[in-house]
Amino acid sequence: MDTSYLADLNKHFQLDGLVKLPQFIPQKELKIIQQTLLSDLKRLNIYSSNKVLSKALQGMSPFQQIVKLSQMLNKPRSLDIIFSIIYERIIHHLSLSPLNPSIESQLLLSLPHQGQWNMEILNWHVDISAQKFQGIQVFLLIDDVQPRGGATMVLCGSHHLTQRPSLYSLRMITSRQSPGDVFLLEHQQVTIQELCGRAGDVYLMDMRLLHSPSINSTKHLRMMATSRFFLK
Repeated sequence: MDTSYLADLNKHFQLDGLVKLPQFIPQKELKIIQQTLLSDLKRLNIYSSNKVLSKALQGMSPFQQIVKLSQMLNKPRSLDIIFSIIYERIIHHLSLSPLNPSIESQLLLSLPHQGQWNMEILNWHVDISAQKFQGIQVFLLIDDVQPRGGATMVLCGSHHLTQRPSLYSLRMITSRQSPGDVFLLEHQQVTIQELCGRAGDVYLMDMRLLHSPSINSTKHLRMMATSRFFLK
């Protein structure tokens, strides 16, 4: 990997807490994973031919659906191989501190037609409570994910906050914003980033960033996966 490219990537990562690697994984390597997940959804009578078949899942909140689907589906083994490739090629070069190469990955699937897209109900949170850098979370787009298609929402720059606002305050502030907007949060400039894109795109996120699931208001299934790499 070119050292100047890695240096530039690291600069943006330190500043924003998030970088995108467009088409980092060839789409042909994801086709079998796509087909495996679709076959599993059909076998479980959850989703087939662009239709949601499970009334039980339809009755859940969009965020509960994500958790339930991750528990019900068999994660393709090749996903962990892909995350290992991402670690070897990029992640251990990007972090200023050594990270554990062990993989903790899970599927992130959202059924279509979850309702009207809404910024006011986002569940902004962090997965760690520490103020210091703890690790990198990777998001892989298994298939194309459209805007408002259930992608994870991220507040770039929020890792620089010395004090996190309450969830109520965050919802009040971000409900007036749209993806791509830049605004001040506790005197810190942040940007709302929607992790949508093409199959094979990869996002690397500082785990201190505030982020949230979102509603899939499109007619397409959202297929992503994530993995976390923690400090040694």
